[in-house]
Amino acid sequence: MKTEERILIIGDTHCPAMHPRYTAFLRDCRNELVPTRVVHIGDLLDFREISRFQQNPNRELFRAELRRARRQVEALVDLFPRADWVLGNHELRYYKAAERSGLGSECLQPISVLTGVPWRTHRSGKLLIRGIEFHHGDQVRSSAFPAAALAAARGRHVVLGHHHSKAAAGK
Repeated sequence: MKTEERILIIGDTHCPAMHPRYTAFLRDCRNELVPTRVVHIGDLLDFREISRFQQNPNRELFRAELRRARRQVEALVDLFPRADWVLGNHELRYYKAAERSGLGSECLQPISVLTGVPWRTHRSGKLLIRGIEFHHGDQVRSSAFPAAALAAARGRHVVLGHHHSKAAAGK
């Protein structure tokens, strides 16, 4: 007999810029849906201060952003002590900043240590669970319907994050 699995998907929280009521919304979802597994599908953190778009990166501003982000992340970890975390393009800013500085990402502590997130991390940007691909989605640029395009290309069900404007517009 197969056990039913209910997966709660969280995406694109961009801590410390997470909506102030999002944690309460997720608590309600958890209580109503009683998930057996939780997947954060990427961009848990924003890492704005180390983005390639920042003209004047500042270590102190980055540390302040990280402190604010950790407070929001702690609320998520309190709700979901066990989860999978598929890294998104914003988390990859951490590794890319090290590469740009000449250090290389191998000199960095793991992102889970930096952020205090105890979840299983998936740096590949995707996770496969029972034949369903959970993907951050920043690498998918084709079509007005990126999830459908990727599902057709992969021949499996796909769950994507990243595409904020398409989700917000209901497209």
